[in-house]
Amino acid sequence: MKLRISYRANYSYQKPVSLSLHTLRIFPKKDIISNYSSFLFSPPKNTNPHFRKDIFDNDIAILFFPDLLTEMCIQLDVVFETPERNPFHFLLDSRALHIPPDYTPFELQILAPYLHTNSSHPLPYPLLTEEKRPTVEALVTINRWMNSEIHYEPRQHGWPQNPLETLKLKKGSCRDIACLMADVLRRNKIASRLVSGYLWEEDRPNHQKVAQGALHAWVEAYLPGAGWIGLDPTNGVFSDHHCIPCAVGLLPEDVSPVSGNYYSPEPVHSQMNLSIQVQKLQD
Repeated sequence: MKLRISYRANYSYQKPVSLSLHTLRIFPKKDIISNYSSFLFSPPKNTNPHFRKDIFDNDIAILFFPDLLTEMCIQLDVVFETPERNPFHFLLDSRALHIPPDYTPFELQILAPYLHTNSSHPLPYPLLTEEKRPTVEALVTINRWMNSEIHYEPRQHGWPQNPLETLKLKKGSCRDIACLMADVLRRNKIASRLVSGYLWEEDRPNHQKVAQGALHAWVEAYLPGAGWIGLDPTNGVFSDHHCIPCAVGLLPEDVSPVSGNYYSPEPVHSQMNLSIQVQKLQD
């Protein structure tokens, strides 16, 4: 399957401002791509991007801005091939057939940050229960509950809501729902991490599309034998080739597509216009 992603973000400022270092996490992860047909990245003017890997092995670009700016534009256009993926094409180790999984001491040492949560508020059934449950069945049930009980509400700007707030409001953006899902999995003693990336939705009816013109957020759970398995609670499904990851991380700031700040001695109004298209091309 050949896909084309066109990303354009334009930031404008009422007056000239200075910008901090900016980190970009907008590049599709190479482990889901079999071949790049083209790759065009246009950083802001007078900026020399530094490409590197972060602590989570994400491909990132660091931007340094030597001059005051009133506008910053970031463009990315990539064409690549990726195989269609069956989200249930995995085998679980015997110690992961029920939740919570029986992680080894070594796994617990590595996964400790992905299991930690400060949440203690009550969770409704089936999000949390004392009984052991078959892993895949339980994850499908939790995922579907999220999709049916938490109303999707698009919101491009701002940090995610607290998981308890999302649960009480029963609505949120994809990143709000993803953060709630990660917290629920950790409460079930399942290691989980956040994921941000693109969502291909061309084959879905318009009323089911949730990421038009924006990036998407979901989660991955670590299951012995299967590795990191993607769950998209906004859509209530296990993630397949429709989900194109760019970044994984522990906290929302680890997967933010663009991180950085602007500074001015006086208040300055700013505006951001984002355009994203994910299209399937003829082979």
